[in-house]
Amino acid sequence: EDAASRIQSDDAFKGDVNVMTLDTSSLQSVKSFSQRFLETTDVLDMLFLNAGIGSAGVSDDGSAPLSAEGVEMVFATNVVGHHLLYKYLAPIVGASSMS
Repeated sequence: EDAASRIQSDDAFKGDVNVMTLDTSSLQSVKSFSQRFLETTDVLDMLFLNAGIGSAGVSDDGSAPLSAEGVEMVFATNVVGHHLLYKYLAPIVGASSMS
């Protein structure tokens, strides 16, 4: 929200900034985010799917941590969540005048 305030205070900025939270390691979070986004927005000119994590550490038993859906956490965060997000938002990205 601090970043949104800084953007909006820039005199060169013309538009709106809406802050929404998303956890790409959680398929439910991706679905909920996508539904909220699609309810409030009908245009998405660009979608950059480059956020991710390099490591999720280890679980108490020494194994790789899993997401709520049982997917290895780094793969869930960096690949599965991004793929699902794109699948939900593809129709409005494709409808953009920039596509």
